Amino acid sequence: ITNTPPVSACQGAKSTCWSVGMTDWDCPNNELCCFDGCANTCYFGPGKI
Repeated sequence: ITNTPPVSACQGAKSTCWSVGMTDWDCPNNELCCFDGCANTCYFGPGKI
């Protein structure tokens, strides 16, 4: 991420996975976990957290 969003844009953002840059068991089919600028999210869809 080269530019992070303003703090106000991240209100209510929740992480859905924890292993940023790696496959994560919280993601469907152990897919990749990424930081989206506000929270850690599963690349292909919502996680279990």
